[in-house]
Amino acid sequence: MGVQQKKIAVHDLEVGMFVSDLDRPWHQTPFPIQGFHIRSQDDVRALASHCKWVMVDVAEVRTTEESTVKSQLVFGRNGKRRGQGREVLQLPPLSIREPVNYESETPFKKEVKTSRRLLADAEIALHRLFETVQRGEAVELKPIAELTSKMVSSVVRQPDALLWLSRTRQHDDYLYRHALNASVWALVCGRHLGLNEGLLNHLGLGCLLSQVGKSALPRDLLRREGQLNAEEFAQYR
Repeated sequence: MGVQQKKIAVHDLEVGMFVSDLDRPWHQTPFPIQGFHIRSQDDVRALASHCKWVMVDVAEVRTTEESTVKSQLVFGRNGKRRGQGREVLQLPPLSIREPVNYESETPFKKEVKTSRRLLADAEIALHRLFETVQRGEAVELKPIAELTSKMVSSVVRQPDALLWLSRTRQHDDYLYRHALNASVWALVCGRHLGLNEGLLNHLGLGCLLSQVGKSALPRDLLRREGQLNAEEFAQYR
């Protein structure tokens, strides 16, 4: 059983559904681009103020070959969706200059031990960075840059260890978790594409710093990230 997308009118949405696409570009709305679960009728009302219909993820039940093909044509994520009011963005293929062919140098179990300590250090470093920004003080990026370099080295040696830990480790603060997870996934993806270590460092550092600006926002605003009115969304941006 897989997951497919289903087009549904906003007024037919129910609590518990997962919204995976909109009838307009995400950046024109206050909703998180990665999608979100509907947790209350307030979420439905917020969607109704921006959209007429959305796409929700539903379990794919395969009964016959014909129905499977039909569902893929109608709801498949790879469809171009022309005629549905969405702009289709065509991007050129990625071209990496002098890609590096990495090979795993360290066994998974051994690298997990190193990665576990690394993530603990990352949490401390990000916590201090966010507190510095909240106090309005000058930010010292050297500890974060050193941390990024260690993360790059770990991913180069063995990409699975840090990725596995980032998926299973529990974090109390969403911003830390999101920044760390985004950085780990970006590094693993960059390694797969063959980016050299210098570019991986830039990529990882950018992702670690991607959530820092949110530390200056009121916590109530962050808790309602997908339910902001126009004034709140302007503040958020």
